[in-house]
This record gives sequence, structure tokens and C-alpha cells, in this order.
Amino acid sequence: MGEIVPYNPIEDSIDDLQHRCQPFVLEWVFGFNPRVPLVNLTTRKDSKELVMASGNALIFYKLENQTEVAHTLVGHKSNVSMILSDASGRFVASTDNLYSINIWDREGNPGGAPLAIRTIYEPFKSAEINAIGLSQDGRYLVVACSGSQHLLQLWQWTVGNDAPDDSVELPSRLGKIKNIRFCADHGKKNHFIITLESAVIFGYFDPRKQKLFIEVPKKHGFQDYNDSVFVDDSARAVSVTGAGMAIVWADDKKLDGQLKKQFLKYLHLKYASINVIKCCDRKLITGDDDGEIRFYDAHMRILYWFKQEDPEPIRTISFGVLPRKYVFEGGQQSGFSSENNEEEEVLCMDSLPRDVSLEGNPVIVRSFIMATKSGRIYDVDIVQNKIQELYYPSGSIITSFDVHPKEQHLCCCDGNGKVTIFDLKEKQPIMSLNVPIQRTRRGRITALNYSPCGTFLVGGAENGYIWAINPATMIIGEDSPLQYSCEKIRQLVFAPDSKLLVFADDEGSVGLLQRENESWKLLGKCVSHKTAQVLFITPSRFLSIGDDRLLPGGKFITFMTNKNLYIQQLPIDGNPFKYMGMFAHPKMLKASRPMKDQLMFCFGEGDHAISMWRMNTVPLIENQKHCGPGLDPFCTLLPGGKTGCYVKEMLSLFFYNQISPKNGDEDTEIAIHDAMDIRDIPNYMRSIGFHMTQFEEDNLTAEIASLNTPSLTFAEVVALFLNHRSLLNPSCEDIQAALTCVTGGIFESVELGSFVGALSTLGERIDARELTFYGEVLFPECVPRGVEAEGGSFLVPLDELAEKLC
Repeated sequence: MGEIVPYNPIEDSIDDLQHRCQPFVLEWVFGFNPRVPLVNLTTRKDSKELVMASGNALIFYKLENQTEVAHTLVGHKSNVSMILSDASGRFVASTDNLYSINIWDREGNPGGAPLAIRTIYEPFKSAEINAIGLSQDGRYLVVACSGSQHLLQLWQWTVGNDAPDDSVELPSRLGKIKNIRFCADHGKKNHFIITLESAVIFGYFDPRKQKLFIEVPKKHGFQDYNDSVFVDDSARAVSVTGAGMAIVWADDKKLDGQLKKQFLKYLHLKYASINVIKCCDRKLITGDDDGEIRFYDAHMRILYWFKQEDPEPIRTISFGVLPRKYVFEGGQQSGFSSENNEEEEVLCMDSLPRDVSLEGNPVIVRSFIMATKSGRIYDVDIVQNKIQELYYPSGSIITSFDVHPKEQHLCCCDGNGKVTIFDLKEKQPIMSLNVPIQRTRRGRITALNYSPCGTFLVGGAENGYIWAINPATMIIGEDSPLQYSCEKIRQLVFAPDSKLLVFADDEGSVGLLQRENESWKLLGKCVSHKTAQVLFITPSRFLSIGDDRLLPGGKFITFMTNKNLYIQQLPIDGNPFKYMGMFAHPKMLKASRPMKDQLMFCFGEGDHAISMWRMNTVPLIENQKHCGPGLDPFCTLLPGGKTGCYVKEMLSLFFYNQISPKNGDEDTEIAIHDAMDIRDIPNYMRSIGFHMTQFEEDNLTAEIASLNTPSLTFAEVVALFLNHRSLLNPSCEDIQAALTCVTGGIFESVELGSFVGALSTLGERIDARELTFYGEVLFPECVPRGVEAEGGSFLVPLDELAEKLC
């Protein structure tokens, strides 16, 4: 539900344009996608800046002085699969698997959200985008795909070309491409390394020849590569594998007059998978499945390591953009400084961690962001020996959620049974509970609902369990779990007085529970239909809506389809200008909940987060001012519009229906009116192209009868026609499929007698005389005396019959 939002435009800014055009604005996301490595854009000690992915949106997150600010931007049609940035942190590149690559400028809108300044649509047409790489100076963009062939493209994206500068084919035998890393050295910023499943490939771009070159070092039997990186200020590169190996590459040997990367050595570092390797401040840093961070020198000699008390597999390590300057007590300078960063930190030598070398040198490295497999983000400062958790943990996919009816609270549950309550004002989690579910698809909580009074919270699971939770204390009720069904619970709905509870399961059963003595008792259960929604209309009466219904209420309603969110102005009369939608999810929306203050919450398939959208009714109201009066908005749905031939033909048939003889009585007085008798409307609908079934005719006549009027005007009839007509006419292929099903799987020809017999018994039965009449009209050469004549057995080709019925 929503209300009119007052709006006073000040300037024609980007936010102003969005307010006038978008019915929903993504305001916040509670969680992120831990499968996509995040990027650390931090430039100062007193703030943290990250960019993360959630579905098809990017989250530019900033924490400064314990205040969180997030810009959530939707720029992709599919789920974001990779995020990268240049060395300065100004340009951020993001891609999905199929459709596009975006380059975002963080300085293009001072004080506001980053801007997408370049988009490359479908660089490989139908092939998937597997990996992208952005050079440290932000000049080169490398894109790789693997499909029927492995291709590599290089774009100088700042030029604005519609085609890549060069492309090269990669050997397909090396497996899927995982990532691309550019060299950070000033003289080799056009060099990059590609990590594949079974090998690594080195490449570089010659700006003079405008040519892309690659080389594949000789394989040495290593598999399951995870990541690779260039070593600063050296000619080496290091790759890590799932078997805990580190492979060192160097161009110490000259082949064919050129220096080429060759295998140098390997080291067995761990018995666990090493997932990521980075080079920063002249050190190599690895993260593995044991949750251990290790620091090495340029020759892969161990210097330092640390491990948390509750270790989790590490998926991301990302260092800040600019190094910091350190000064020891006494004035000695150390660390790594930058001309653009004048901040200094005074360090005490005795408090610094020491490496394991013989000299015992202090470990000096800038702070970094670490993300784990369970969806936790940590800010790690080795020098200060500090670890701080950031943002929200996103351990598993969201399975259900609800919003508090009175408080600014959001409650959600993930696939591990963790129920978390968020404070929407502070945008922080305040309480959580681990429900002891079976951590399988049969045990996850799929429905979550607050009572109208906010005192009770219930969750329904896939195995039919109903969990009762006290939301104030996050304690599970003593009688939980309740089980009155063995099927997946689709919905849980409280009565207005919170004394009754209705559940609907996947089997179509609807059950009614009543609260007695601090527990819930079953009053009754029946099988209804596949329920899309359950609504209470009084404290003791409720109704269930099937998959093909939606009921309105209030000034505005919101609803969702597979991928879109919609807002509709009431009453619903078929006016196409009274609703607007917005693309909200690349796969499929699973649930949505409106809330006061014009907020809408939703999550989709595979999401680890819940999105908070702000409803905006201004575009909808503006549409009403320009759609025109009377029939004007409805006629836009008809070919040719209001002045087209189709509308003129409908108007002619409207009056012709009134002057045509009724019941064969030619002496009946003929009179023309501006309204049509409601009894003639079904036949009129058929005359203008809506050939309805008996079920559709019953629905139409029932709606007309509810209007309590003997006649309808032309405008009212046109609105009825547009609201009830079938949106999609069946194609010849659809009819062939239906004929094949009706006739028992015959694919070549149809025996007309058996087909007519099937029509007289299946579905809406047709009178035998009508069948005979239709058969004589369609096939006069085959049925000279009717299709039911004795001995009449006529074979009709399937495609010919489908074409005549189409």
C-alpha cells in the first residue's frame, strides 16, 4: 500500500530524473552475495569503503565515524559475477555472466552515487562472460569467455569503440577461465595473467601494433588452479591450487630471442585448498580453506601467519587502495608511503608483530578486508592487531522473511535456520536465533509471519513443521514444532485479533489453528486448491486465493510477477496507465512484503540478502495527467488506437447488434441506444474476436451481474473486452501439442470420429449437433453426412487440422 509522495523539484539532477521515472528505488540491501569477491576501496584510516554484489545490484558501502552509507545501484540484467577496480579505486568494473560489462566512475557524481559511464553489451553474443580484468591504470579491459570456443578480447574502453581493439582464441583444452590479473609494475601495466582450471596463460597488449599476444607455459602436471598474481618489482608470478601448491613462474630464460615465462619451482604450502593470493607492499599473502592468512616474501619464504579462533574458509582478500606512512617512536620512518597520502601513523616497535626470519623484522603491511565462505566480512589490521566485523553476515540463501506490523523491524530466515531481526532505522541486526532445523531442503523454513499485534512470530518449514517464536526474546515456544501437515508450508496468516492462525501447504490443504493456554490447537483442516494467498476478511472468516487471482485494497496495491515489482492505482479497471513495474530480479522473485512509509521488501531465488525498495507514486500520478479521458487510455491497447479501423469496426458492430432481429421476430420494433443489453454482450464479444469458453463466459456474466445495471455503454463494453480477452492467441504449434494430447499421442494424422468423441467427453463438453455442424464446415469433403455417420472413419493430417483450428 502507498500514498501520494509530495515532491518539490529543486534541480534537474540524476536523483530528480529517477524520482520522476522509477516507481521503485532500491534503497538498501540487508546482506550480499559471498560467492562474488568484494573489492576494498579504502583510502583513509578512519573510513572503510567496499563494493559488493547482491543479485543484479552493486552495493557501494562506506563506514565512516560509525555511520554507514550505501549506494545500491542496479545496472545488470543478470546476477553480478565479478567486480574489479583500478589501482586508484576511481573506476570499478562489474560484469554478469551473459549480458553486459559496466564501468562505474566513483568521482563522476560528487557526493552522490557512482555513475555508469560505459557499458559493453554482449561482447561474445551468445557465449557466457567468464572473467574480466582491469589494468592498474584503468586503461585496458580484458574480457574472456568459454563456450564452443575460448575467446579473449581487449578493449581500450575509454576510447568508446563499438568493437574490441583485438581478440585472440585460447586453447579450449585448458578448462574454464577463473580470473584475470594485471601487473602492477609501472612498466608492465599492459601485461596480465589468466588463471584457468588446468593452466595459466600470460598475455600482453602491444599499444604500438595494437595487437594482443598470449603465451602458454609448458605444463608440469598441476591441476585445479585457483588464483595467480604478479610479484611486485620482479619478473615472477605465483599461482596457487586447490591441493595447497604454489607454482612460481619466471622469465629468467630467453627463448627465441625473447624473455618468456617458464616454470621455475613449486612448493607444497598446505594440505588445504589455497583459494586466493595477493601481492601487496612487497609481500605475498594467501588465504585458504583452513581460515589461515599467510605472508611470504618475494621468494615464497614464510614471514608471518595468523588464524582466528573460529576459522572459516577464506574466499576474498582485498587491500586498501593507497598505502599508509608509518613512523616509529623516535622518528625513524618505515612502511610504504604515497605522494597522495600524507597521513602518518606513529608505531611502537615493541607492540608490532615480528616475522619468523632470523632478523625478526616487524611485519608492516596495510590493512585489508577478508571475506569468508560463510559470508562474514572482516577488516584486519596486522600492524595495530585489530579485527573488526563489517556489514551483515550472509551465510546462506534467504528462505523467508516478514516485516513487523508496528515496529521498524525486519525478520528473515536463511537456509541454515538462522532467524535474524533487523532494526530498519539503524539498519543493524538486533537479535538472532538458530532454529534446530534439519539442514536439508526438507527442513528449511519457507514461510515466516508476524501476528497483527506483533506479539507472535511463526515459521513454516518444508517438512510441515510450524515453529512458534517469541520475537521479543527470540525463544522458541515449548510446544514447537507443531506438525499438522507433511508437505511444504506455503503460507501462514494470522487473524486480525491474532487468536486464529491459518496455514496453507503445497498439497492444497488449508488448516485453522486457535491459540489456547499459550499453545496452538488444530480446529480443522481441508483440501482447497493450490493457494497463492490467504486473507482474513473478518476476525473469524477468511478466504483463500488461487494462483490465478489477486485482490485489491486501499489507494494503491503492490504485486510481483516472476522478475518484476509493480504498483497499481485503484480501482482496477484495465487502464494501462494506472500501473507501473520495474525489473527487480534476474532469476525469480520468491516473496515480497509492503510496509508503511512506502517501503517494499523482497528477495529472489538464490539470494543471500533482502532488498529494501522505496515506493514512488509520482510517475503513476503523472501518467494519469497525460493518458487522456474516457476511452483514450484503453484504445492504446488496440491496433491503430482510438482512430484506427479496429475501433471503428467494434463501434459498427456495437450498433449493428442492436438493429439485428432478436429471436427471429422480424416485426420487433428496432431502436438504437447508446447502451447495449447485458444479455447480448457475450455474443458481441465473439463477434469482435474474443471466442470465449463456457468458463470464461460464466466469469464475464457474473461480473456484469455484479454491476446491477440492465445495459452497458460502448466504453464500458470495451473495458470489459480488454480485461477479459486472452492476451496470447494459441499458435499452430500449441494447437498441435493439444491435439496430440487429446488423441492419445498420435503425431501424423487424426481420426476424426475418435477426435469428436474425445471432445464430447473431455473438458467442457460440446453438444453433438454442434460438433456435427463444425465438422461439416471444416471438412465438407470428408464428412458429407456428418461426422457421426455410421462407418465414417476419416483420417485428417495433424498439421492440416491444427491450421484450420488456429
